[in-house]
Amino acid sequence: MFSMDMEGLTDVMNKLDHTSADKAMVKAIDYGLDLSIEELKEYPQETSANRPNSDGRWYKRGTGSMYRRKDGSISVTNVSENLKDRWKKKISKSGVTGRLINDASYATWVQGKRQSSVMKRIGWDTTNTVYERISDKVKAKVITSFLAEWRKK
Repeated sequence: MFSMDMEGLTDVMNKLDHTSADKAMVKAIDYGLDLSIEELKEYPQETSANRPNSDGRWYKRGTGSMYRRKDGSISVTNVSENLKDRWKKKISKSGVTGRLINDASYATWVQGKRQSSVMKRIGWDTTNTVYERISDKVKAKVITSFLAEWRKK
């Protein structure tokens, strides 16, 4: 869960009617969630685990575990849940909160709160690191969204 404090925002919100303030917040939150999803969908470079090893085993992103049989054919275990395609956003009806959701069973260990040290070493971004990287852009969007609603009055 992330929160953002912006000095003076409450005063501006109070000067707009509730509907206009909600519209501004929804625009800003929607922008932030879309930007987050865009960044979270970027995978780090592949590692040796994504290429056949000496035992003929590897993990193919978007597919799953692979291994070469003795006859040379390749066996595939289609276990990938396609992490990058599972990111979704949810904005509260009040427009004040937004959530990122990824229902892949392993998402929390790859890009979430419980990220494994292996995934961190590989270079996977967590939702926290993405948030830190984009927070200034989201704050700017909050300001421009509120100014746009203010100018309509």
